[in-house]
Parts: sequence; structure tokens; C-alpha cells
Amino acid sequence: MRHFFLSYSPGDDDLYVARFFRDLSNAVRVLLGDASDREVGFLDNGTANDRWPSEIRNELATCQTLVVLCSAKLFLDERCGRVWTVFSDRLRAYEAETGRVAPALIPVVWSSRDLPADIEAADGVNAPAQPSPFEDVCVLIRLQSYRPAYEEFVAGLARRVVETNQAHRIPKAPPNVDLRTARNAFEVLQRQGRGARGPQYVHFVIAAGTREEMRPVRQDVDFYGERQEDWSPYRPSAAQSLAARARAVAADRLFGSEVVPIGALGERIAGARERNEIVVVLLDSWVVGLEPFRKALASFDSADKSPVAVLVPASRDDAETSGRRADLRGGVMKLFPHCAQRRDTLFRTEIETPAGFDDDLAATLEEAQNRIFAKGRIFRQPVSGPANARPILEGP
Repeated sequence: MRHFFLSYSPGDDDLYVARFFRDLSNAVRVLLGDASDREVGFLDNGTANDRWPSEIRNELATCQTLVVLCSAKLFLDERCGRVWTVFSDRLRAYEAETGRVAPALIPVVWSSRDLPADIEAADGVNAPAQPSPFEDVCVLIRLQSYRPAYEEFVAGLARRVVETNQAHRIPKAPPNVDLRTARNAFEVLQRQGRGARGPQYVHFVIAAGTREEMRPVRQDVDFYGERQEDWSPYRPSAAQSLAARARAVAADRLFGSEVVPIGALGERIAGARERNEIVVVLLDSWVVGLEPFRKALASFDSADKSPVAVLVPASRDDAETSGRRADLRGGVMKLFPHCAQRRDTLFRTEIETPAGFDDDLAATLEEAQNRIFAKGRIFRQPVSGPANARPILEGP
């Protein structure tokens, strides 16, 4: 059982986060009087995406404190939101059992830039740990001149971890907890920010079937799961679902996002246009052969340009798709004649690799955002009070 579990959203600061983890682990061992190199903490680097290896599940289910490195990206990361929820549920179980509140969920202000205004809206949160004189930890760890302040902060955080472990014993998570489907604790924060974000918010519409829905049209259904959003077209090279991969790419660029079913496509397009948001359809070309999907998608193809994008993976590792490439591409083009005719840059087909998908999605989000900035709906603030007099320029 580890003293702490360190959660963060992977990105450019990975090396500094690894160093912070080592420094915090060493400081905890010093307080425990432990001269060994045994691990007292666990670093969740997020590389498993939505597959959740048993090691991560076990560590999160038994750790005694959760240290979260807060940044704007973290609160857009669905995985980190699920980690937060699972640990918060353990804290609620402890409070119900003992009548005591354990300050064992410890947010640390890693970077205060663009943080949500009200972090406490996420359940289970305690006052964020922030070094004095309120410099971000990511700044302190980089600069030699701040070394004393950094070491003082790490030592204080280690004391908080050890004291919490000694004062409270948090119960294990129930064995049936499913981290893959746990609630995202940050959804409320994302909804609060949507009105102000506009072009920084993406609706990912999954146009793919479940394993059972796909059996009538193809033989190899290993790329699908029990839910439509389980579709993983780049297996085995990238085992995670395409929905999870897309949300990670969006979060890397500080786009808020959510995943919605194909049946909500029309509603989401209308709402996105009203609020200057982006819709991205992740399309499995095989569903063109299924009437419910074909009907839902046909209503989208309009002659005007809009902040609606379509991305169509066609993995080179999928032998059945490669063998039917021409037929599948023809079906997609027939379903979207206007997009095909005008060669829209928001319409990208036959994306063969996971890296290619990441690049195409990043370019798509940028292009959609630029279109909204250029032609999106303008929200004007109402003028209060009497109108100002028309300005008159006078010469010298």
C-alpha cells in the first residue's frame, strides 16, 4: 500500500513531473525514517489511456492520499477526472463509516495559467497546495534561484502526506469499481466554462457500431466493443478507443470535449452553431452499409461550410478494411457528395495510422476554430445606460 498516488495529465512537463515525484518520494521516506529505496508513492503517467492495467487499478484502490498536479489540461483530461472520482468515493465511504473527514485528496497548483475559476466545484477537493509566494510548482522546479522555496514546499507536502496517512486509514475501493466507466469528476467544471470557451469546445460524435451491430457487415469485429465509443480502429498498434485518443489530442490543445452518440448528431450540430462550438464526426466507413447510421449521417452533408468535421480512419493493420478500401471509400464519398466535391479540409478520409490521426485531428481543430473566428455568431454585450455621443476628431 503506497502512501500517495500522483495524478497528472501527461504532456510537455513529463520530465519535471518525474523529478517532482522522486523528490516527494524521497522527502516522505526521510520523514518515515526509511533509508531504503522502497517505493512509497505511485506515478500514474497516463500512458495506458483507457485500458487501465491492473497495477493502476490496485494502486488507486489502496493508496492513502491522492496528490493531483493541477493545470488547465488536467481538468480537460477525462482519465484524471475518473481517478479523482474513484478516490473521492473512497473518502466519502470513510466519512460515512467514521464520521471523520480525511484531507487526503491534495491538489497541487502545478500551473495556475487558465485554471478553472472554481476548482472546488469538483467533489472531494481540499484547499489547493501552493508554495509561497504563490509561484507555480512548474516554475519553482525549473529555476535554480527558487531551489530553497521548492525544497521547502516539497518537505511541507511530504509532511501533509505522512500526517494524513498516520491520522486516517482510507478503505479500499470496492472490487467491482470499473475505472473505464467511472464518472468524470471534472464534467461540472467543463460545463461551467463552456459558455466562455465557444471555439475551444468539441463534440466528438462516434459514428461506429457495437460489436453486435457490426457483425452483419463485416467479419472481423475485434475493433469494436459493447459500446459504440469502444471502437478502436488502430488495434493492435494503438489499443485505446478512438474516442479516448481524440479527447487526449483535444486536451493537449486545451479544448474541452465530450463524446456523444450518433443519434445526437443533428441536435449537436444545431447547438454547436448556436454556441460557436465544434463538432467532429469520427466515422467508421463500414457503417455506411447500415441503414440507421446512413440515415443519421446523410442529414449532415450540406453545401455550406460549417464547423463540422469528418475524420475517417482506415488502418493499414486492418486487413479486411484494406482489402475493401476502394468500396468503402466510394460509399463514404457517395454519402457525403458535397464534402467530396468541394474538397473540404474538414473532411479527411483514409487516415492510416494513429500518428496520422493525431495530426489530422489537430489540424482539423485549428481550421474549424479559424472558421468560427471568421464567420461564427457574434455575441454582443447589451449597452447599458444612455448612448455615448458620437466621437468627433478635432484638429490641433
